[in-house]
Amino acid sequence: MDRIIANRYARALFQLAQEKNAVSRYEEDAKLVMGVLESDEEFNGILNYPRVGKEEKLSLIKEAFKDHVDENIIGFFAVILSKGRIDQAKDIFQAFLDLARESERITVAKVESAIALDEGKVARIKEKLSAKLNKKVDVLTSVDPSLIGGMKIYVDGHIIDSTVKTHIENMRAKLLNINA
Repeated sequence: MDRIIANRYARALFQLAQEKNAVSRYEEDAKLVMGVLESDEEFNGILNYPRVGKEEKLSLIKEAFKDHVDENIIGFFAVILSKGRIDQAKDIFQAFLDLARESERITVAKVESAIALDEGKVARIKEKLSAKLNKKVDVLTSVDPSLIGGMKIYVDGHIIDSTVKTHIENMRAKLLNINA
């Protein structure tokens, strides 16, 4: 249910962005807002604390973002705050970013690897995925040493798994089936 509500608010913000011909500007603003919401625990704590009034929360939002985001983004914050949806702000802004990327034919690929990937490797992955998917690809990387080697790519609901860990697990399963 929360995802449905987040999508509804995100669509409203996206429509406003389209009307103002400012989708890319709002997308950048939403990324900034998401960065704050994901990294500033104190800010989130105050926004979600029930004893802090809506006026104080709105004042905090205005102070935090006034020189950094479009005034309509702050106004949007005021709407979700007045509707009691501030606890869903991250989900709403993430859904907006998803809509903006979709409209620009951009997708996000999450790449897990056993070691950190250099910029050249990331660029090659981006280039190959873009050609295969026929859309622009943003790549988010993370390191998971338990993969032993290789990488795992999550993109558009698909998983491309070329990790050593998976190969070992597959060989183990085949060997167990042979002996059964």
